[in-house]
Amino acid sequence: MPLKLNQLLSDVRESRKIKITVIVDTGICIGDSGTSGTPTDKMILRDGAERLVIPASTIKGRLRHECEIIARAKKYVICESPKAENMCPQLNSLSELERKQIETDDTGNCIVCQIFGSPKSPARVMFNDLICEDEFATEMRGGISINRRRRAVEDAKLFRLETSKHGAGIKFSGEIELPDRIHDEHRQLIISGLKRINTLGNRTSAGVGWLRIEYEEVGGRGKAEGERRKGELKTNSEIRNPKSEIRPEYQAVETSQLQIVVTLHSPLAVGGRKPAGRIVEIIPYIPGGLLRGAVAKELLELGAHDDNCNENECDFCTLFLSNEQAIFHNCYPFSGLSRRCRGDTEATNLLDNRTLVLPATAVSCEDNSGFLEYDKNGHPMVDDFNDSHGVFDTLINRLIAEEQLNENNDLPLLYAPNCPVCGGCVEPFQGFYSAVPSWEGLGVGGKYKSENIGTRILSRIPINRSRKVAEEDLLYHLSVLNHVTKSGADALLRNSQATAQTTPLVAKPSPKESPDEVGSGDSIGVFRTRLIGSVTVPKRLAKDLTEVLKHRIHNLGGGSARGLGRVKIDVIPEDNNPQSSTQSAVFKNRLDAFNRKIAEAERKFQALGKTTAIDGTYFTVDLHSDAILYDASGWQPTTILTAEMLQKATNCDAQVELLRSYARYTYCNGWNAAWGMLKETEVITQMGSVFVFKTKNIEAWYEPLRKLELYGIGERRGEGFGQLKICDEFHLRTRDEFIT
Repeated sequence: MPLKLNQLLSDVRESRKIKITVIVDTGICIGDSGTSGTPTDKMILRDGAERLVIPASTIKGRLRHECEIIARAKKYVICESPKAENMCPQLNSLSELERKQIETDDTGNCIVCQIFGSPKSPARVMFNDLICEDEFATEMRGGISINRRRRAVEDAKLFRLETSKHGAGIKFSGEIELPDRIHDEHRQLIISGLKRINTLGNRTSAGVGWLRIEYEEVGGRGKAEGERRKGELKTNSEIRNPKSEIRPEYQAVETSQLQIVVTLHSPLAVGGRKPAGRIVEIIPYIPGGLLRGAVAKELLELGAHDDNCNENECDFCTLFLSNEQAIFHNCYPFSGLSRRCRGDTEATNLLDNRTLVLPATAVSCEDNSGFLEYDKNGHPMVDDFNDSHGVFDTLINRLIAEEQLNENNDLPLLYAPNCPVCGGCVEPFQGFYSAVPSWEGLGVGGKYKSENIGTRILSRIPINRSRKVAEEDLLYHLSVLNHVTKSGADALLRNSQATAQTTPLVAKPSPKESPDEVGSGDSIGVFRTRLIGSVTVPKRLAKDLTEVLKHRIHNLGGGSARGLGRVKIDVIPEDNNPQSSTQSAVFKNRLDAFNRKIAEAERKFQALGKTTAIDGTYFTVDLHSDAILYDASGWQPTTILTAEMLQKATNCDAQVELLRSYARYTYCNGWNAAWGMLKETEVITQMGSVFVFKTKNIEAWYEPLRKLELYGIGERRGEGFGQLKICDEFHLRTRDEFIT
């Protein structure tokens, strides 16, 4: 019988690590080609905080090459990298005899692929970027090609190379993480490979990039290899179909909600759609399914589940396979942590300042879109020359206007809002937003701002093992979330909507800063990017899941073996028990405020002409994440939440009517590690969609709607789909009040 989570977690020790220090004896250049407007053809690589960096992919690729040389010298038969068809498990480049002689493990990988991974299996060893924490100047090196026949300078062959300063003794520091699945034979091969590395980067034959590597092994072992389950995620015959997710038996389980803060320590690769070309479309948040998969993988490696377990006694089954399973909500960007959160002590200040999704009914000026900006006294700067003219919601006024038309009134009035600043046209405004906290000395309380994450594009190229140059046709690009962001007084006072691009950085890193603060200036600093989300979990497992999130999850997303996706997760306990009277009162007040605003708008329209009073109580269902919806029969996918679907999802038969829907749709799939195959492609209703309902028996709907808000709607809710909010406060920010 599997162990309980608290027993497993109490027996886990710190994993082994190899701390690496690279001491550069000459100038070094590791980077991409220069861009137009720069005086160099090849620029040295820097991270988002402008620090010199040796990418984890560089050290991993070079170390793999050295380990391949050593393994062949030791008479191991290994695959031929870097082309996928020649690597494990295909081995197209090996003869039949060599394939029989190759020593593989149960995953079908040779000794090198067991360490560094293959197209089929992930790497067991995790590499981190090597960072130069000190500030060093760089220099330009010129070069020229020589015509071999004329023995003179070749025309149009002058080039410039940016390198670190020669003889400065620059040190780059990082680490390699060795999980318990790494045997001593693997460790010895890694150490031997490190000893062979004496150059890195470009133009090493011309004296650039010569270095020394010092290393230190730290950390203890966890459980012995034979005492734990192996780390591969095998197909479980008991895993249910995604369409049999959480059932609406909410009252059966006492739950807690854990608020989580994810801090990025390296760029994060979150896969998305690939519409065209070689670059995958980035998702500007962390999906709940990504966090859920990381937790499940870690628990399986700890031996928390097997195929013969009793589901009623297995904590893993409770968290992931039962009707009581945990719901991992999406994590959205949140800049309010920049200066206020220095750890867990002040993180509780953020419980009421979360990132929310703008509804589909939100609009902004077509020419100057974005939230208003403020002066130093906290007053909005509203003029024709300002970059942002504000954001407001159109739902309530549009709803009343259309309802009056439906009543066949002789009211020649169409609702067509315009910009309240310049009078221009408005257009839908999408994205995330949050409340601006009342920062000391700024007086900007009660305002709103956009929340965005900068993105970067990383280029990578495998190296041909025989020619030691770039392999043809294997260049690829990674679109990643930037792990640093700009913040400070200026960022709070100027909050226009930003496009998805790398945030410009103006401050150099300082070793005296807080670990959360990469660097700072007088009014602008560079801080680590943070995202905020939550997990709804059975109350008896809340403490154990907190331990897993805080102390066991260190990587998310793709490319973790190449230094991407390093994260730190903080957990803030928050009791959101469905039986909480406080939560019930807050929910009812929000719904009442929405209907008071509708009544106010109705009185304004009545002043314009003869109208008919509208009876009933209104409420909205606002999607704060993508939702996978099926019609009332449960078979046909749909993008509209109908009254019948709402009644079925809440187990409430009280009268309700769907009045309006503002919905967008797209498609999604994904990879299921447990099945080892792609997930089914689903039609999804996009986040921000709004559905307006009316009922004459609102008392019967209070509790069902409140529980629906806690648990979500639709399929695959455990992965973050179907998050919603009833009567989002943003709908109260009409054009008349002009949201700021």
